[in-house]
Amino acid sequence: MPDLRSICLVPSVGTTVAFGDVCFEVTTAPESVTIRTDADNWVTISRKSQQTTSEASIAGGLVLIDERHGRVDYARHFVLAWDEEDALPELRFQHPPSQVIRSYPRGQC
Repeated sequence: MPDLRSICLVPSVGTTVAFGDVCFEVTTAPESVTIRTDADNWVTISRKSQQTTSEASIAGGLVLIDERHGRVDYARHFVLAWDEEDALPELRFQHPPSQVIRSYPRGQC
């Protein structure tokens, strides 16, 4: 995958991204993304709004909050970009992955 620079993450679709011998499993829900290397090492990044309903038309009120368990060092391989309220989260690669696998729920392709 020499030219792959980024991928969008879709809710309910699992994504496995490998960089040689390092592999990350990424799962996406409507307001969170979980990145794990195994059952004991994961980080969940949640998107929260800092706006009240009267400020809803003002841009820039989103923050990303992470909850970590164990050690997950993904920053040297990719960053999570989730800049706009209605946008899908995106993995932006620091270098191309060796493999990307998508896992779709049964009945979806």
